[in-house]
Amino acid sequence: MTSTDIVNMSARPLRLFIACIIWIALSACSSSGGYLPEPASLNAFEPQVQLVKNWSVSVGGNADVAEFTIQPVLLGNAVFAASGKDFRSFSPDTGQVNWQLEFDAPVTSGIGGWMNSYLWLPATVD
Repeated sequence: MTSTDIVNMSARPLRLFIACIIWIALSACSSSGGYLPEPASLNAFEPQVQLVKNWSVSVGGNADVAEFTIQPVLLGNAVFAASGKDFRSFSPDTGQVNWQLEFDAPVTSGIGGWMNSYLWLPATVD
């Protein structure tokens, strides 16, 4: 057995592996999707409640800082929201601002709350 035979024998598994990968990739791309079932029809339903928008407020819009999408938190009798360099507390009934803080750096994390007792303030990047 020559060294060329040994090299060819060791290359066979690699060639087989590459051929299998190419075959799998090509067969995945050739699926037509015709075998997919039709989606089920939706059932009719009667709404149980009527939603009404009582108020809305914008907490973003500071063009000087990078904006992040941060969800507000309802905790106790207040809604807390942060955006840009602002952190605000709103009345859930009226949307009026209870209080507001302005940070020196932009807010980069969300607000957290637990059991209507604890509030985590947002972090900023300095």
